[in-house]
Order: sequence, then C-alpha cells, then structure tokens
Amino acid sequence: MKNYYDILALERNATPEQIKAAYYQLARENNPGLHPGEPAYDQLYADIEEAYDTLRDEMKRGIYDRDLIWAEKQQVRQKEMEAIDNRNTWKIVITLGVIVFHLATCSHDMNVFNSFSSTNTSNPKIDSMMRSILRLDSGIVRGKDSGRIYLPDSAGR
Repeated sequence: MKNYYDILALERNATPEQIKAAYYQLARENNPGLHPGEPAYDQLYADIEEAYDTLRDEMKRGIYDRDLIWAEKQQVRQKEMEAIDNRNTWKIVITLGVIVFHLATCSHDMNVFNSFSSTNTSNPKIDSMMRSILRLDSGIVRGKDSGRIYLPDSAGR
C-alpha cells in the first residue's frame, strides 16, 4: 500500500492547509511538462495527484488512514512470523546437524554425512541450511582411507 503521507512529505496529523501546500509545491516541481522524455516524472506526478485526491477529502482520508494502519500492523505481524519461522528452522537444523555430526564422529564413518546430506526434507530452507552445516571443509578432515573422519587437534599438536 502506498503511503500518501510519505509521497507528500507530510506527518499523519497534517492539516488540510499543509496538505494543499505540499501538493502544490510537489506538483509544480515534478510536473511532467517540465521534464519531457522522463517517464519517472509521469508516475511520480500521478502518485502525487492520487495522494492529494485522497488526503484532501475527509471521508477518503479516514478510510485511507484506517487501511494504512491495518496494513502496517499486517507488515509487523508478517515480520514477527518470519522471525519465529527462522528461529524454529535454525533450531531444527542445528539439532539435526549435531545429531549427524555426533553419529559420524562416534562411528568415524563418513557415510553418515554423505547419506544425510543427500536426503531432502520437505522444507527447502532446512535442506539448504543443512547442506551448509554439513560441508566437509568446516573443520573435518578426511582420512587417507576416506571412510574415516578425524577432527583437527584443538590443542595445536
């Protein structure tokens, strides 16, 4: 949803006089007749006209304000849900990664990594994260026989 207050560079509590003054200033500066051959000014001028037409009428403005508040609340809810989804996805990925890493290091079997990294879940986001966690170049060294894995010596020996 377009924010008409931003288009006219106004606060939400702007008076009708402020709305009118902002409209006339912006319409004069962004008139497409003053900028021939530049289609961006056509769209900007149309947005300015639309904003002024809505905000100058008290009834239209009331309906617009209500819809704008609702749209902003929906955006906040959407961001909150995405944040929750990301946290939950990472919890699942990290848990699965720890389990697979533990299984592979305890059994010294590289096939655990290979079989798990070729498995796909129903969530492409989780699949992508698991592939990045299971990259073998992140501190795991292959043995000469390629069937065993060794953790780098943390003491620097």
